[in-house]
Amino acid sequence: MSQRFIDAMRYLAGAVTIISAGTEDAIAGLTATAICSFSADPPRILACLNRAGGTYKALVDSGQFCVNILAADQQDLAIEFAGRTGKTGAEKFADGCWETSDKSPPRHLGALASVRCTVHLCTLLGTHAIVIGDVVETHIGETRPSLLYREGAFLTG
Repeated sequence: MSQRFIDAMRYLAGAVTIISAGTEDAIAGLTATAICSFSADPPRILACLNRAGGTYKALVDSGQFCVNILAADQQDLAIEFAGRTGKTGAEKFADGCWETSDKSPPRHLGALASVRCTVHLCTLLGTHAIVIGDVVETHIGETRPSLLYREGAFLTG
């Protein structure tokens, strides 16, 4: 049943994002598609992430996170933050396109949009955490096609 469910979910196309969390040297990030708008008033976002990773720990420790929505030309970035290049933690942010500070989680300067949030609610369920964030800052970049993920492959949307 579990493998059949996994196979079925591969047909659900998702926008590719990077969730970043932490501040200064304690930053971490991961590639995620389990993101959605939760409410517009007040503005909130919902994110699901694995509790075993460093990004979850950075999110809990700092109480904040940023959702960076990727463009079609940012596939290499998605692969890097998915852990496929061997880089971990702060190493993933070394390309210089990240705005970092001692007060806010990193945001990618070339993302289609970045949404910084404080943690409103974090519910643990199995291996994952369901996180609802209160939006505190939104940046919108230049308009271009989105990066999508479906059936184990990146697509342009």
